[in-house]
Amino acid sequence: MAQVLARPPNPEFGGYIHTDGGEALQRLRVTETSLLLQLKIQYFLTDVDRLNSGNFTLFLGSHLRLYPEQDEEVGGEVLGVMQLRVNAGDAAIFCHSLWYGAAPNRSRRRRKSPIFCYGQMCFRRFDFVAPSSDLLSRWTPRQRRLLGELGEKWKPGPYFYGPGHQVEVMRQGTVPPRHSELPIGIT
Repeated sequence: MAQVLARPPNPEFGGYIHTDGGEALQRLRVTETSLLLQLKIQYFLTDVDRLNSGNFTLFLGSHLRLYPEQDEEVGGEVLGVMQLRVNAGDAAIFCHSLWYGAAPNRSRRRRKSPIFCYGQMCFRRFDFVAPSSDLLSRWTPRQRRLLGELGEKWKPGPYFYGPGHQVEVMRQGTVPPRHSELPIGIT
């Protein structure tokens, strides 16, 4: 997945916080040794060096906690809230379970940032019906899954469908990294 965000000045906007994957993924409790379900990298194309300038906002340690129920208030009192102050060229790397969002933009400039995402089961066929059988025959089950081959039961529309044996398929031919080999902040 890739997207581009442009946050124009908007003093009326109150900001927001969410997790990725909607209600299905926000209820998953992760641990320091959990396998990654999704990883995002947000690059900043503009300086955001003052607070309330449309800053990327996160709750410290939230990736290890369950997201509050819908009627619960999410605020700085729950966990330490932080607005990132960044320079053009900086990047933030985060997983699906991080509580994050955008702060109000009370500055005079637009914040621009592309986001790139890797999600094991988020790739979907949009520009073609299916890879050719010849092409599929040359891929391993893991490669087919990485490139969007989610099995015969998957149909366009069911966003949260999960194919069977996902962990076994994704681990084929790989050696799980030791915790000390993971990038800083990725658990």
